Amino acid sequence: MAYFFRGFEPINDGFDQFWWYVAYAIAGVIDLTVLLMTWAESKMAREHKPLWPMRSFVWLFIGLATATEAASGEQRELEGSHEIPLR
Repeated sequence: MAYFFRGFEPINDGFDQFWWYVAYAIAGVIDLTVLLMTWAESKMAREHKPLWPMRSFVWLFIGLATATEAASGEQRELEGSHEIPLR
């Protein structure tokens, strides 16, 4: 996932290491968000609360992540940049 986010950052600008840290941080935050949503839904299920609000939020999150990926793919096609240099 970090490789995907690294594609949004400048290439060969002298800050490559920094941009990798940013990409890994973004990927980590998304993983943490998924973990917290899973924890919240399981807690709601144990307490016999309605699950539809949490599931609606989860599907909204998935939809926004998909839309972001689609938009970035189109942008990369327009720019013609398909390769991200690895360290």
